[in-house]
Amino acid sequence: MAVRRRVNGAVHDADDVVVGEDTERGVEGDDGAQPLTAAALRRERMRDEIRESILVATRDIVQREGIDGFSLRGVARAVGYSPAAIYEYFTSKDELLDCLYFAGNGGLADQMMRVLREAPVDQSVAETVKDLGRTYRRHALSQPELYRFIFGHVHDSTPHHGKTWRMPKSEDEAEPGDAFALLVETVGRGIERGEFVPMPPIALAVAAWALVHGFVTIELSGALDDARPASLAIRQETDETTAADAGPNHDLLFEGVLSLLGTGLMRRTATEGVE
Repeated sequence: MAVRRRVNGAVHDADDVVVGEDTERGVEGDDGAQPLTAAALRRERMRDEIRESILVATRDIVQREGIDGFSLRGVARAVGYSPAAIYEYFTSKDELLDCLYFAGNGGLADQMMRVLREAPVDQSVAETVKDLGRTYRRHALSQPELYRFIFGHVHDSTPHHGKTWRMPKSEDEAEPGDAFALLVETVGRGIERGEFVPMPPIALAVAAWALVHGFVTIELSGALDDARPASLAIRQETDETTAADAGPNHDLLFEGVLSLLGTGLMRRTATEGVE
């Protein structure tokens, strides 16, 4: 199946032959879609590059000065554009920070796609979902201030146009490259293979997200710092107890949570008590 993209109202195949620069529009396809001209492709590429440069500048400012030191005016100065020009790419500060966390090079969606690309062919979908969970946690722990802002901040009501983590109304509405859509797609593959319980993929994806996100949020709150008994219990269960076990091991606790996640998603046979 050909990959198709919609830009400025036009749909084209990713492997379309680029039409000549003098051509305003190519020949109409069987479905009525118009291929992009070379000029339109250049404009799209330039817009993507400017958008990425804004995200890079935002990341530098947030890492250097924190969320409180971030402003659209500061980003505009960093990339050499007027503040008004930034609004052509991001409608608000909230949207820009959302896209910084989820989209662009190094964003959550980018890291999740890397996990999916590098997953061994013979790896179970359950293990791939666990890898996505580890990526989610690692990404959050690497920038806790931004994570807290994204998920603890009351956002404005402006519709976001970036590839962020949002809940689609249906599987068909999810855009390729959305972080949540990647999780839904992965879970759906597990259902198709008979690994996971036969439920709507979105329902299973929400369950997986809630479990991992809940752990990460509790971890960042500091509430797990007194979790030595739980860590020790998991070590004993896995025969990993050592003399150095003097405190809580968040990594070990998280692996225990991922094991529960995998067990909960797995489809049982009738002999195991679940139809």
